[in-house]
Amino acid sequence: MSLTSPGPITIEGKAIAARNSIRHGLRAESIVIPSEDESQWRQHVDDIVESLDPDGPVEHALALRAAEMLWRLRRASRAERDATTRLHVHHLSMAGRADATAQGSYESNSPALPNPRVLDSIVRYEAHLNRQLYQALHELEAFRDRKLGLAAPLARVEVNATREPSP
Repeated sequence: MSLTSPGPITIEGKAIAARNSIRHGLRAESIVIPSEDESQWRQHVDDIVESLDPDGPVEHALALRAAEMLWRLRRASRAERDATTRLHVHHLSMAGRADATAQGSYESNSPALPNPRVLDSIVRYEAHLNRQLYQALHELEAFRDRKLGLAAPLARVEVNATREPSP
């Protein structure tokens, strides 16, 4: 006899179990997670695709990719806002406690506080999504340029640093 559960057996049970780990949805395989509205997603896609005005299947695929990255970036922003709000509320509640003000500290293992690794993970994921978005938009622009016979760089590099002149 097995001491561990074999897990869900039915298709419905497996579908429910597949969503067990969704907390903020940042790494969700599904583009629309249970806390989001499918009709809002479809409207978002329609708006982005219309805005980018793709011509042909490749441009359309790149426009869809941009829409997905923008949707996921909104989710990442929500997750970051929720985590920092929990942190702020916790600090406010601790400020009202006499023992917290006397000690000048807060309980770092409080369940109300976001784990610093969670915030770090959100920020890294957001940066990843931004790179993916800019890559899709760059590819769309380069594809359009090549269709027009214009030179299209393989990669876009933007440097915004100033350098001190040599003496």
